[in-house]
Amino acid sequence: MQEWLVWCGFGITASLLSFGMDPWTSQLCGFVCFARWGWLNVDGGRVVHSVLSYCVDIFFRQVATRGSSRVPNGHVLFSCGPHANQFIDPVIVLKSSGKPVKFLAAAKSMRRKYVGAVAKAMGAIGVERPQDLAKKCEGLITTDGSNQVTGHGTQFTKEFAKGDLIWIGEGPLAGESAPVLEIVTDSQILTKTALSPTDAPLSFKQSQHIDQSSMFGAVSEELASGGFVGVFPEGGSHDRTSLLPFKAGIAVMALKTLVKHPETPLRIVPVGLNYSNADRFRSTVFVEFGDPIQVPTDILEKYKAGGSSKVEAGNQMLEIIQEAHHDVTIQVEDEETRKLLWGLRRIYASGVSERDKLAMQPASAEEQRRTRFQIMRSLADGYARVQHLPAVQSLVTKVRKYHTLLEAYGVRDHQVAHRLSSRSPVTEILLWRLLIIATASVFCVPGLVLASPCVIVSRIVSTRKAAEALKGSTVKIEGRDVVATWKLMISLVFVPLLHTVYTLLVARFGGEALATVYFFFMPFVSFFSIKMFEDFFALIRSLKPLLMVMLSRDQAERLVDIRSELEKQSVQVIDQVNWLQ
Repeated sequence: MQEWLVWCGFGITASLLSFGMDPWTSQLCGFVCFARWGWLNVDGGRVVHSVLSYCVDIFFRQVATRGSSRVPNGHVLFSCGPHANQFIDPVIVLKSSGKPVKFLAAAKSMRRKYVGAVAKAMGAIGVERPQDLAKKCEGLITTDGSNQVTGHGTQFTKEFAKGDLIWIGEGPLAGESAPVLEIVTDSQILTKTALSPTDAPLSFKQSQHIDQSSMFGAVSEELASGGFVGVFPEGGSHDRTSLLPFKAGIAVMALKTLVKHPETPLRIVPVGLNYSNADRFRSTVFVEFGDPIQVPTDILEKYKAGGSSKVEAGNQMLEIIQEAHHDVTIQVEDEETRKLLWGLRRIYASGVSERDKLAMQPASAEEQRRTRFQIMRSLADGYARVQHLPAVQSLVTKVRKYHTLLEAYGVRDHQVAHRLSSRSPVTEILLWRLLIIATASVFCVPGLVLASPCVIVSRIVSTRKAAEALKGSTVKIEGRDVVATWKLMISLVFVPLLHTVYTLLVARFGGEALATVYFFFMPFVSFFSIKMFEDFFALIRSLKPLLMVMLSRDQAERLVDIRSELEKQSVQVIDQVNWLQ
């Protein structure tokens, strides 16, 4: 019972004011008692979760969720992916599920001063990753696809011990590893599993065997007690457009828990994190929770049997989990294919809407989002199956040419989809929007100027961090998976600092009363102004197609006609080849 601290806080403030002390100093002295009471009584994890949740609401324009009602009320192991947004992904899952999930976090991250403090406040379970402890070794290695590794100028007997991991350090096989079974000589090692054959001698690394028993024990106890544990089974964040192969750890966690606590009603829930642009401010994310998975009895019995059956059981369980992720994620070969299919989805949805409005206009915006996601996922799943067909190739070629035209004219597909043409009252629309922009500029431009220091610093830092992450990774493409995280982290520090500086400036030039109002209420104004900024920039972007219609009406009509023809062709081809089946 520390409620007396609250009473003392009010008492100190009131007493100092009665003796004529400065109000700010009086309140600061009283705040010490309030802060102490909060430290002793407020759940730090809940506070951190709330703050990060608000940050996510600001950073992302929309976080849509589907299937959260499928999540059981306890004993749940969340399998989350793709891991496209480093430290933001766990917050997205926490927010979408509404459950007190404890995530596994890399021990390397938890050793960081501030990131580690936040992770610990949220109850994260640390896991040491071998790749984080890998050290570069002397010489080069080659393999022929067997269990034998041949060294060139190596010192295997000095640098390795049985059970250590040997990692390929460069080239297309970078990041591939195998446990050491036997050290034959300084230039020959036998591994438990075969490494892929190498075309030329490659550099390599060594990491010691890590005892993960304490981590597995913590996970088992949390699940057995009715808790929620979150895992990103790819092993680390990345910016690829498809899932990386899952690590075996998640399957082992589930099986070990049921062996140790056989009465536990454990369920594994796949969680798909589908971002429109994971690194961009005010982008969207669609989170889908799949059907809960129960560990099959025969797999559990195999695991209990030990030996080769244990390994086989782990592989079978891992395959089940990874297969379940295909139902909750959108996976494509590369970024170019993703952009192509996103564009085709918009065109196809418009075409079907024209053909059957009842089918493509659900009653709510939520249903519309789900329908769009289902179409996109079906297009992505079926693309490899139909991309060789002549009709599909013809459609894809035309869609790409259409997008090239859009880029050349500087307009967007949704603007063409609105059927803006010379038949519209273009001049009146243009003048009206110019008037709105001029009026809104009075409010938006000062806000942009005030926010510009934070925007510039966060962009510079996040770009540098992306380059660092890319340099130290073998799976990242551009390092975009860390950009949003660093933008958010910089903003968490820089925004309060800027707010304090601006408050002092207001106090200096506008007086104490105005500064007090600014300090307490400007954050609310800033929050609601974000939507105004979105509308402001949307209006600015809309000027170019309007000008194009005025100055080049034939080209505007051409774009509309091309899209209309693509709508009809996309519906015909996609239905004809059963692309969405």
